[in-house]
Amino acid sequence: MSKTPQTASPSRSPKWPVIVVIAVLAATFLGFFAYAYSANDGTAVFALDDPYIHLAMARNLAEHGVWGVTPDGFTATSSAPLYTLILAILFLITGPTTFWSWFLAAAGGMAVAALIGWRLAEWFPNRWIVIVAGLWAAVVAGVPESMFTGLEHMLHAVSMLIVAHLLSRYAGDQQTNRKHDIYLLLALFVAGGLRYESLFAAPFVFGYVFWQGRRSLAVRAVIAAVIPAVVMGIVQLVNGAMILPNSLLVKGVAGHGGGLGYLRRFLLQIDSPFVSVLLILAAAGLLWAVINRQRLRDDPRVAATGLFLTVVLFQALFAQLERRYVPYLVALGIWAVIPWIGEWAQAVRDRLRESSTTSGWRQAAVWAVVLCLGVFPFADRIKELDRLPGLGHDVYLQQYQVARFFSSEYSGQTVALNDIGTTAWAGENRILDLWGLGDGKIAWKRFRNSYTTDDIRQAARRADVAAAAVYLHWFAPYGGLPPEWTLVGVLQLPPGVQTNVAGPQVMFYAPSATEARILSRRLKAFAATLPEEAIFQAAM
Repeated sequence: MSKTPQTASPSRSPKWPVIVVIAVLAATFLGFFAYAYSANDGTAVFALDDPYIHLAMARNLAEHGVWGVTPDGFTATSSAPLYTLILAILFLITGPTTFWSWFLAAAGGMAVAALIGWRLAEWFPNRWIVIVAGLWAAVVAGVPESMFTGLEHMLHAVSMLIVAHLLSRYAGDQQTNRKHDIYLLLALFVAGGLRYESLFAAPFVFGYVFWQGRRSLAVRAVIAAVIPAVVMGIVQLVNGAMILPNSLLVKGVAGHGGGLGYLRRFLLQIDSPFVSVLLILAAAGLLWAVINRQRLRDDPRVAATGLFLTVVLFQALFAQLERRYVPYLVALGIWAVIPWIGEWAQAVRDRLRESSTTSGWRQAAVWAVVLCLGVFPFADRIKELDRLPGLGHDVYLQQYQVARFFSSEYSGQTVALNDIGTTAWAGENRILDLWGLGDGKIAWKRFRNSYTTDDIRQAARRADVAAAAVYLHWFAPYGGLPPEWTLVGVLQLPPGVQTNVAGPQVMFYAPSATEARILSRRLKAFAATLPEEAIFQAAM
């Protein structure tokens, strides 16, 4: 049987290449953080609006005992309840601060890189390969960018890699004990609390552990994986919300188009080059084991490979394979294929040593395969490194300024938004979320494809909205904004700045003529305080 990670000698797992990978990532993060801090006028701004939602909910929980984007009431907004809870606990100790989101995202990213580096070191004796491949894997998994998001995705990736590692310990006749069982259950619980997508792992975990003869543990594993979602679902139902968080209703694909809709969505998403290549390599690994007459039940590599294949297929069917949602999938895929690639590399080396012509076209063919499978499909990921210098700057010029305006000019009043994070974190306004993340009724209507202009009108009247700031094109599929609303001004990004925000223009609207005059006067006064790059255009 081929060598497995458990037989790798300690001498083939040096620590310093992994330390080098972590050091390079840390230096990269700190360097670009300092650059962004300076570019944003001494303000540390995340690359997305989303982390501010978690921060606002955590603060409201810590200070007011309210699970919501504002202190006014419960909202089923967070799809990462354990992450929000962790932030709330930290806020009880230190007070509300963005530091913890920065720290957890950066620490999680470096932990992902460390785990993948350790995996590489088990299978590749060349230390420089470990360094280069480790940095490449970090880039492909989106680690550098994810460290600037302040989100839970890297911590989730860490928890899933730990689940994959622990699962592999149950292969064949390997010895496990009660402590190991507890570690697996804890890892599944944490993963489920960090991201609802972890539920996609439950079917494979159950089947694999059951296959290994641990039937009781298989049942307990599923229970551990689903407990966070079940508990949160009960809490949401008790508070008048849906069993699923609003974000899953808004961003998921369940219920859209029936069976053909699922298939269409699956085929459109699965064609992503980096996902496709990892899927092919993982499937090839299982086929390799079968061809070489290895017992799949006894091969530890099957655990991670099967877990990856199962989770990515469920993600493509029921969720999104969009860049920021799949770091855990890519990290898990890389983790799964490393042992197969290591075995194939050893087989190629052995074959080349046996051949009398170890140079020339044979080596060229090997490098061609490496480039075709390891570099070209991931070119877009590598190119995304160009985005690092600008991360957070578009959010600073757009959502951050919107939050400043509403906090200073509409304190205590209700404003309507489709990006609620920065304004919620500023904490000075009541908020009507026209996109549904912070409003269960709107989320349900969007899920049912029944959201209309009149729904927007009625929701704004009930909430007594004084002003709105939205991406106009987001609402075109629903009939647009109410025609009686008045466009008062536009906040425009300069060319070439847009990185992560959904549009270059935020439109300011007033729901009545009286409010339009007030909004116009306040916007014109506030425009003088905008950063030099931000462009404000008055519409009345």
